[in-house]
Amino acid sequence: MRKILLIIVVLLLATPLVGCGATQKAGEKNQEAETKTEATVGQPVKAGDVTLTVMNWSASAGDDFSTPEPGNHFIVVDLEVVNNSMEPYPFSTMMELGISTPEGRKYDQAAYFPEPKYPDGEIAAGERARGNVAFEVPTSTGTMYLAFTPIMGESAKIKLQ
Repeated sequence: MRKILLIIVVLLLATPLVGCGATQKAGEKNQEAETKTEATVGQPVKAGDVTLTVMNWSASAGDDFSTPEPGNHFIVVDLEVVNNSMEPYPFSTMMELGISTPEGRKYDQAAYFPEPKYPDGEIAAGERARGNVAFEVPTSTGTMYLAFTPIMGESAKIKLQ
């Protein structure tokens, strides 16, 4: 009976030590997963199960229905997304995309939808979707990136130049 108790005590003491090593390695992997992959216009970038390509981008003053605030303009990004997985991928431009700057500023999708509008929603396995996504940013903004930040998985950024 004493031997059984001794074995239980040793196992209980050893268990936290084993867990610490595993937790540290898992933490290191999480940091790697958070590393952003960077590309430029026309260059595909793979992030998890999708590949994103900014085909082109331009500044816009909007239209009769949507105009930016004074001192701002719209950045219209022609984006292609390819689903590389064997399952449908739910892609949301509003939830997963933004414009970021090296200074740490972030800009969300604007309420401006130039045609052809990006078709939000599920992308079937092996399929692609393409269209325009707009963001409102100050006209004085210098270097900008299209930032892809999914709820789960790898993030990426594409330099707009």
